[in-house]
Amino acid sequence: KSLTAIACYAILCFMKKFQRITVNPEVLSGQACIRNLRIPVHQILDLLAAGKTPAQILEDYPYLELEDITEAIEYTNG
Repeated sequence: KSLTAIACYAILCFMKKFQRITVNPEVLSGQACIRNLRIPVHQILDLLAAGKTPAQILEDYPYLELEDITEAIEYTNG
């Protein structure tokens, strides 16, 4: 298989598993984000690590949904 075909397959697998995580080279330099909202996954994880609860994060970021936080956690676990 060509490298392009392998890369396309990897992207398709990623998209099937993580429907709320987007990686776009034109959004935040290609960082993994929540639904192209310019909220990087690492920001959600940093908030959780700092002791914020999902409910507090949702209150601070009303455009996020609980599923966004859940998927951000799953994303880091691979």
